[in-house]
Amino acid sequence: MEFIKSFAISDNILTKPGKLTDKEFEEMKKHTIYGCDILDKFKQEDENEFYKYCYDICRYHHERYDGKGYPNGLIGDRIPEVARILGVADAYDAMASNRSYRNALPQNIVREEIKKCKGTQFDPAIADIMLRMIDED
Repeated sequence: MEFIKSFAISDNILTKPGKLTDKEFEEMKKHTIYGCDILDKFKQEDENEFYKYCYDICRYHHERYDGKGYPNGLIGDRIPEVARILGVADAYDAMASNRSYRNALPQNIVREEIKKCKGTQFDPAIADIMLRMIDED
């Protein structure tokens, strides 16, 4: 457990009530790498599909469809599909949930943000699926 704690993002950053500084945001962005380092400690000799899905989600869920994401700046279909799916779901959850820095946003605002970010932040096909799910409530 000490090993995992050595990769933790500071609680001061995670629970900060206001906007992160550039330095704090750079630290926060490391969670994609830290998570993969932790997963690697549990990796079996015979790497399997489940491990690959977990790794791809952990590493690439903050990549953006337009290539402006992190940690690798991947673009479009170079981002593993499972990470593109989780990227939309994670953004939805971030907007629709209460956070230390703001209350949950109304569904109509969340929907518009996902629609606005189709093709830039989000894979358009996956964003369309999320929009249909929101519409179906």
